[in-house]
Amino acid sequence: MKNVICVLGFILTICFFENSAQAQFSLSPTVGLQAPTGQFGARSNTGFGFALTGRYMLSENFATGFMVGLNTFKGTVRIYEPFPIPHYSNYPTRSVVFPMAGIFEYHYPMGFITPFAGSDMGLYLSTYKFSSTKSSNFFFGFSPKVGAIYPFTDAISFTADMKVNIYFNNGGRAWIGVNAGICYNL
Repeated sequence: MKNVICVLGFILTICFFENSAQAQFSLSPTVGLQAPTGQFGARSNTGFGFALTGRYMLSENFATGFMVGLNTFKGTVRIYEPFPIPHYSNYPTRSVVFPMAGIFEYHYPMGFITPFAGSDMGLYLSTYKFSSTKSSNFFFGFSPKVGAIYPFTDAISFTADMKVNIYFNNGGRAWIGVNAGICYNL
């Protein structure tokens, strides 16, 4: 982990000195549908997510910044109960994930639209509630993404992206998010 932080710090330092004269900051609140995959998807339904992304353009093509979000998922778990009469019962579950991550994006300006590809990396606070049991833990996670920014004016743009959110707990959890929102250039 220490080596990863050192490498990321070195990359950011180089990119900052590459072209800091064109630096620009923007805030993007987004909302979207979150579709769980794998075992997580077997017990959770499609969820809903909110995120706030802050981008700092280090050059015309490279952006870094932060992302904080909230993703909620509801589902059911079926459990066999042998007493008093053997039967299966369905219990509701609720998962809430708060990603807090640094972002790294490469932008491809094409005139009227700017596609981008990148990744978010950081901590994911996961809370899980099942019956009367509740647990919360921090995990390392990342989310590769692709998206585009379409400017309306110099100050306001439309942004949309698709992410594969992955965090590493006992076996890992993943979901695909399709998000859209407004980008405010500051």
